[in-house]
Amino acid sequence: MAKRTEEVLVLYASQLGTSKRFARAFVKEMEEQLTSEAIQEYTHQSDGCCIIKVVPTLMTLDDFLEERQAAWTRLVVIFVSSYNGAAPKGGPRFRDLCDTLKSPIGIDPHMLTGLKYAICGLGSSSYTTYFENPTAVNDGLTAAGATRVGEFGEADMQKRGEYNQRNVVARWKKGIWKELAQVLIEEPLPPERLLEMQAAISALKY
Repeated sequence: MAKRTEEVLVLYASQLGTSKRFARAFVKEMEEQLTSEAIQEYTHQSDGCCIIKVVPTLMTLDDFLEERQAAWTRLVVIFVSSYNGAAPKGGPRFRDLCDTLKSPIGIDPHMLTGLKYAICGLGSSSYTTYFENPTAVNDGLTAAGATRVGEFGEADMQKRGEYNQRNVVARWKKGIWKELAQVLIEEPLPPERLLEMQAAISALKY
């Protein structure tokens, strides 16, 4: 039986710490939700064709660009809010990148083809700009050829009851595990392709 390790990036940017807390909680839940047995159950792979060990890496969006130098994994999960429509702490440089990726001038629309990502946006609708930054991140990645898996989570701290922020994130997570598991059983991207994506992003001026 084949065995492999799959690193999953969990990236966040957070002004007041909410996105960071949700990202940290998500990482802890991955240990239970994405075991080999759980992946097989989510994807109905009853023959146990592969043992997959999922290893999450948690960091800010900007640390991914600066410290990790845009070294992608083929699956990324993002928790991000807005700060007056702009990126919050840990995310301004990544926002600049995504704004550049949306530009029609000189950007390869297949730059990130093969990358799969899930995204949950957070914020307060008391501000008219509250979802601008999550939307910019989503649109930038898509414009460069990445593929979003699952719903685009929208967790508004102004909502109450069933639709409060915590409940919305909980429902988003409940729906996303199967989507992530489906990606993980697919053939991994060749290392050369990951290096190509890293080089393409690193070469951009933003």
